[in-house]
Amino acid sequence: MSKIKAKLFYLTNKVENRFFKKRFYKFEFDKTFNIKYFLDGFDIPINSHIFIHAGLKNIKQLSGLEYKSIVDNIIKFLKEIYQPNAIIAPTFTPSFRKSGVYSKLYSKAEYGIFSELFRQVADYRSDDAIHSVGIVSDDIEKFKNLNYHDTFASDGFFGSFHKKTYILNINTEHFVSTYMHYVEELMNVPYKDKNRAIYKGVMYDENNEIIRIEQTNHFYKYSSSINRKKINNLLLDNNLIKYKFYKGISISCINVFELIEVLKKEIEKNPYYMVVF
Repeated sequence: MSKIKAKLFYLTNKVENRFFKKRFYKFEFDKTFNIKYFLDGFDIPINSHIFIHAGLKNIKQLSGLEYKSIVDNIIKFLKEIYQPNAIIAPTFTPSFRKSGVYSKLYSKAEYGIFSELFRQVADYRSDDAIHSVGIVSDDIEKFKNLNYHDTFASDGFFGSFHKKTYILNINTEHFVSTYMHYVEELMNVPYKDKNRAIYKGVMYDENNEIIRIEQTNHFYKYSSSINRKKINNLLLDNNLIKYKFYKGISISCINVFELIEVLKKEIEKNPYYMVVF
């Protein structure tokens, strides 16, 4: 896809998303709304890991379903369609940086309704006090005993699970992936502080027992943010990301390994490629 087409794609859908948000839609769907439509059609191999970011508000307007039912449907149909080894979602608690307290059982996920509801149904929640993930899987043992106290370490979650992982963005305004921060760490980008940040506190584990921890996390030297528009266009130009749209709802899918490789190439040419200041 050419750069012109990629930019047109982004602008068109940005306008559609804003238009959708400003109107109240009442379609012909009822409580039998089948979210399988949104999830089918991506080339995700059996036994892969699927990492989800999701926004539920517009889906709720379309379907009339309650938020919990939407989350249950997402998990149900992903299992039916792709038979994944694991379904994963962020259950982040950035407040640990100030509070110094993280409970695997009771600390609420702090970024959106989907993450909080996913936390409640997950079979396992990781030990990372800031960037924990919730995991739905029959094979959770392999997710234990990783280096969860250094978020983007090579032997941590993001370093260990990227070759058979697919990112699924459901109704997010822009392309979202925590793995982009892993790429920054991997490539040792110059705008991140080399000393990192270490936050001390306590973790209440799955048995509600207290463990003293130190959480290593990243932070930027300068005020900056990920250039999501630019990265989305890069992925479109290279035919790495697939999209589906339906009545204002979008869903995208990309393989994490391919995401990492294409970003590494760009960062080698320009260490500041991923960010805007």
